[in-house]
Amino acid sequence: RVIKLKNNYRSTQIITEASKFLIKNNRKRIDKDLVSVGKEGDPIMLFQAKDAQDEADFVAEEIENMIKDKEYVYKDFAVLYRTNFQSRAFEEAFLRRGLPFKIIGGIGFYRRKEIKDILSYLRFIVNPSDAISLQRITNISDTTFSKIAPYLTEISDAEDCKSVINNIKGIAKVTKNKLIKVFELRKSILPHIEEKRVYPIVGRVIRESGYIDILKKDDMYETRLENVEEFLRACQEFDKKEQGDLFLFLEEISLYTDLDVTNPDEDVVPIMTFHSSKGLEFRVVFIVGVEEGLIPHARSIESIEELEEERRLFYVAMTRAQELLYITYAFRRNIYGNTLFTQRSRFLDEIPKRYIKNITERDSKFIDK
Repeated sequence: RVIKLKNNYRSTQIITEASKFLIKNNRKRIDKDLVSVGKEGDPIMLFQAKDAQDEADFVAEEIENMIKDKEYVYKDFAVLYRTNFQSRAFEEAFLRRGLPFKIIGGIGFYRRKEIKDILSYLRFIVNPSDAISLQRITNISDTTFSKIAPYLTEISDAEDCKSVINNIKGIAKVTKNKLIKVFELRKSILPHIEEKRVYPIVGRVIRESGYIDILKKDDMYETRLENVEEFLRACQEFDKKEQGDLFLFLEEISLYTDLDVTNPDEDVVPIMTFHSSKGLEFRVVFIVGVEEGLIPHARSIESIEELEEERRLFYVAMTRAQELLYITYAFRRNIYGNTLFTQRSRFLDEIPKRYIKNITERDSKFIDK
């Protein structure tokens, strides 16, 4: 026996009706006619950003404006996205403005393993005496590394490494080869570190270190690869904005890695994937990156079953909103090093236009207070 729950006590009538029209396009579902017992509510606000950074700035500014009106606190909001790599732009936008946030169901972008690995390569290239970074990228045990660390100040290149390491007792050949390899990498990259473009340097480090091949052995390869690609996009944005060298880039990144809101008792904006949002509810929800290839995800487009699962995820995200729902997408995104023009998600066309209000200005304070 199937019991159908028809009353929606969470969302406004508009959000409930709009999400109902969306999910009706799934063939494999329990047919239930949800009815909101709440007020009619405001229309869904749809915003097209210029790019990922503009999208994140818009969300941050909207939250700032609504907080200033003193009708909301930070934990009333939520930012939801389909894929983990999308968090980076929002983390940076929030940190620049001093908006408190917390990554739910995951960790901050710059604290993810693959990003810390790449940063360790870069920090080692800048400073070969950085023992923490060197141990991370070589994965040498604490016991063995404790024998090597005192001699790091004597090593600046592969030749130094060979002569110094050979005089240390108890170092296995495989460990020596690891160390020589990273010092050879440093020698290759070193002539370029003062150039005013970081993206080519980071790309070269990833390529010459064989880091992608290392990632292929990881069970989370696809997710980690997406994060590496997002890091490269961050490098391109830095080159466009700052035109600084690797030293300045690492200084800026340190601002994002040193600041992190993790106390669950604090008043913070939760940032999370659609999956992590299940069972939660917020007064105001921002669903971001609503574009073909992201939602529905590129890997799900060819399968009807997987496409329906993507639609169900989007439905879950929509129905997390109690009072206000924002949906955003970008006109263009930087993908695989190329700027591509995007197409908004097909799911938006499944929502009747009468439930949507397009936002054309950055300040969308059209809501009657």
